[in-house]
Amino acid sequence: VVGVGQRANPESLELCGGTHVSSLAPLFPFKIVSETSAASGTRRIEAVAGISALRWLEDKQRHLEKICTNLNVNPDEAVEMVLKMKTKLRQQEKELLVLKTTDVIGSGGNSVSIGNVCVHVIDPPENTTKKAFAKIIQSYANSKREGAPESWHFVKCGNLLACTVDPFNPDVKAGVVSAHAGKMLRALFEEIGGKGGGNDTFAQGILENANLNSNEIAHAAKEIIEV
Repeated sequence: VVGVGQRANPESLELCGGTHVSSLAPLFPFKIVSETSAASGTRRIEAVAGISALRWLEDKQRHLEKICTNLNVNPDEAVEMVLKMKTKLRQQEKELLVLKTTDVIGSGGNSVSIGNVCVHVIDPPENTTKKAFAKIIQSYANSKREGAPESWHFVKCGNLLACTVDPFNPDVKAGVVSAHAGKMLRALFEEIGGKGGGNDTFAQGILENANLNSNEIAHAAKEIIEV
């Protein structure tokens, strides 16, 4: 039984099945292997000691040697090499994203224009993460806006729908939603079904019905602008 508080008047008495030592010396070697949250204000620490600690350290040493063999470096060079590889990988991911974006923009897609509303339909890029996919859609939408800044541009890719507009262009006809992409997309989703939003320049969201065609989207957006 372990008492918490004064010996004569403890705050609580708890059953304890753990091993008690006066110091860590009898447990040497001692290695903390994890620390997690067990409850609010309570941390759970797991450790190995004695023979188990030696086996744990030997196992980590084997892993390090295997990594060094594959990287063809000494153990004291391993961390630096991994950081260099991580930096190179990030750079390659950026370069790949640029190539995919260029490919999507260059493909042109299918476009429908009704007045100052343009709806562009493109195919989803292959082998692309969700984050990279969103960046590609935004880059594609921005390229369309820059080419015709007086228009509203919508980009449909599967069930994703993005909207972009130049909020400072005096030639943009906006109606009740003003020249604000986020307001337009929310108003459009109220009509055709979907959920999303954004800022004054760019907004995106998910269509409830991915089978809506570009003409249906363009007509719905046109009606919002003319209110």
